[in-house]
Amino acid sequence: MITDINHFITYLNTNYNFDIISMNPLNGGRNNQVYRLKSKKYLDLIVKLFFRDSADSRDRFAVEIAAYQFLLKNNVKAIPQLIASEKDLAFALFEWIEGVTNYKIDLTSSDIYYAADFLIHLYELSKIPEAKKIINASETFFSIKSVIENVQLRLNRMHTIILKLRYYENIISCKR
Repeated sequence: MITDINHFITYLNTNYNFDIISMNPLNGGRNNQVYRLKSKKYLDLIVKLFFRDSADSRDRFAVEIAAYQFLLKNNVKAIPQLIASEKDLAFALFEWIEGVTNYKIDLTSSDIYYAADFLIHLYELSKIPEAKKIINASETFFSIKSVIENVQLRLNRMHTIILKLRYYENIISCKR
C-alpha cells in the first residue's frame, strides 16, 4: 500500500515517464484515496489508491478493475480510460474527465435522458451471464433493510468510540 505520496510521484515518473509535477487530493471518498495529477507531458490524470487492511479480506482493487474491464468489453463509452494499474501497489491511473462537483447545478432534460439511458444500459448489461461473475463492491446493498443495518452498525461504532473518549477524558481530568 502506498503511504508516501512524494515517493509515489517519483515511482510514477520513473516507471511510467509521466513527468508529474503535482498531486492534489480530491475529497469525498471514505475508503480509497483519489488524487488529480498534473503532468508536463500529458493531460491531467487521476489516480485511485485502494484501501487495504490485513483485517479486511475484500480486494477493492480487483473488484473495480474487473468491473471496469467488463464495461470496456461491453462497449460502454462513458467511462474514463485506464492508463495504468498495479495490483501489488493497489493503484489505478485514469484519464481525467472534466466535470462539475456542485450537485446544485441546473439539469437539462438531455442530462436526465443521458443518465437514464446510461442506467438502462447498465441494467441490460447486468443480465449478461458474465456480469454475475463480478464481485459486488465492498458496501453494496440490495434492500432498504441492508442499508438500515449498515447505518446502525456505523452508529454503534461511533457510540462505542464516544464512550471510550468520555472514559479517557474522565481519567485525564481525575489525574489533574
